[in-house]
Amino acid sequence: MIAGSILDTFISNFNIDFSRLSHSHADFSFISYISSFVLILFGIRPVINSIRMRYTRGVYCFVFSVPDISCNSCAERIKSKINAVEGITAIGVDVKRKKLKVCSNLDNRKELKDILASIGYPVVDEL
Repeated sequence: MIAGSILDTFISNFNIDFSRLSHSHADFSFISYISSFVLILFGIRPVINSIRMRYTRGVYCFVFSVPDISCNSCAERIKSKINAVEGITAIGVDVKRKKLKVCSNLDNRKELKDILASIGYPVVDEL
C-alpha cells in the first residue's frame, strides 16, 4: 500500500506516460518461453527450499537395541522417562525385538542413552 502511494506520487510529479512503457508478448519465441520458465524456476526454488527446511529441519531418529525390555510395563516406563526429555517428537518401543525408536528435534542421543541406563535399560547397540 505504501509502495503504491509512492509510485502514484512519483508518476504524478514526473508526468510519466505508462503507455510508452507497455510492451507486447505477441511475438514470443520458443527461446523466450524457455528463458521465462528458467527464470521462474530459479525464482521459486529458494521458496521451495525454505518450505522444505521448515518442515524437515532438525529431525533426528535413533534406533536403540535394549535387551532388557521384556514386557509392556518396561515399554511404558521407558516412554514416560523419554517423553520428559526436551525435543522428543515420537517414541516407539518394540518389546518382541527389544528395540526402541526415538525421534527428536535435537541431537540428544547421548542424553537418551544415559537416561535409559539410569532407569535400568542400558543400550547395547545403536542401529
